[in-house]
Amino acid sequence: MGGQANEVLTIGYEGGTIVAVLRSLQEAHVGLLIDVRALPQSRKPGFSKRQLAAALRERGIRYVHLQALGTPKPGRDAVRAGNV
Repeated sequence: MGGQANEVLTIGYEGGTIVAVLRSLQEAHVGLLIDVRALPQSRKPGFSKRQLAAALRERGIRYVHLQALGTPKPGRDAVRAGNV
């Protein structure tokens, strides 16, 4: 993970804490996080859109939410029902 301008990196947050995710982003020299969740909400502390954007901003990382790239409702419903 070099964090060069032409790299696209991915990160998940399940099982992690906001502190650990932010640390990983900083260590990789990430300058922009694109949130592709259809619904940028989380029960995990710090991962909802406003909280996450604020924490990133404090660390000099830009935040952009691209809802159109998230999983549509039928897909989320299928996962909940175990039909995936």
